Amino acid sequence: MADDVEAPKPKVIRDPLTKVGAIVGTFILIFLLTFLFGVASGFATAGVYAIAFGLTLVAIVVLSRFFRSTTEENAPRPMWRLTGRPVAGYVIAGIAVAQAFSIAVIPDGPPVEARIVAITFYAIVAVGYLQSSIRLTRRERDAAASEI
Repeated sequence: MADDVEAPKPKVIRDPLTKVGAIVGTFILIFLLTFLFGVASGFATAGVYAIAFGLTLVAIVVLSRFFRSTTEENAPRPMWRLTGRPVAGYVIAGIAVAQAFSIAVIPDGPPVEARIVAITFYAIVAVGYLQSSIRLTRRERDAAASEI
């Protein structure tokens, strides 16, 4: 009788509007938690940045487990995979690099400690998405080569 029981289907999000809603809701929650931490800590800038960016990294990892492209299966993603297609990861990595660069060169910005936290965050995001896209590109290339 135990063989008749179906394994639960993993929860996945494919609808673009639902993905946007999940992202917006997540970032509202991150903003509120960061704001509460800021109030409690007297707005220690580097600490507030660290909390915000730490929560954002967790959100990226968690949401990437649920989001799927239309071409992906429902099977759980490997932990290294952050996007459905390589191009998306390359674009996000490029945006993260540009953001880190802009924080590094802006003349009147947050204190140095906060800048270091922010640049570190964007570097981690860029590396994560870049490695994901490189692996996906390699996987697509290997699949195309095996079909020949």
